[in-house]
Amino acid sequence: MGAVYRVWHLGLEKPVALKEMIPQPRLDAATLQRFRTQFRQEAIILGKLSHPNLVPVTDYFEENGNDYLVMAFVEGENLADRIERDGALPEDQVVVWARELLDALAYCHEHGVIHRDIKPQNVIITPEDRAVLVDFGLVKLWDPAAPQTRTVMRGMGTPEYAPPEQWGA
Repeated sequence: MGAVYRVWHLGLEKPVALKEMIPQPRLDAATLQRFRTQFRQEAIILGKLSHPNLVPVTDYFEENGNDYLVMAFVEGENLADRIERDGALPEDQVVVWARELLDALAYCHEHGVIHRDIKPQNVIITPEDRAVLVDFGLVKLWDPAAPQTRTVMRGMGTPEYAPPEQWGA
């Protein structure tokens, strides 16, 4: 439904990440509109967050019927590729990354934001060995006092990395 590209920002003279929502021709109008709304919601929510372990969103725009999200380009490789290449990683380094990611998630939760798709593919390890959480495509706002908060995550994300309570286990 979307793709992320490394592009050159002419005005800022630096690389940025451009996420494009690509409309699928087989989708009915209502479903497409729901996806567009979700994509815009991701842009608006992330545009308000600022944390060293979250990818910053700098812009959102529509052009020729497509929606685009502009983010800082985070140099590095995703954690899944690092694990695939290196195998088991040093425990002390994993603990540092876990603390960084948990701090980022706590920050998100303080702002009523649930990521809903935490997995190694959505963590970029920078050349400075900093963990950055990316891909908020399934982001959801929540209110801890609202009764529907318990069901807001049901059936979302990647099953292999989803908590059991999300699936009614």
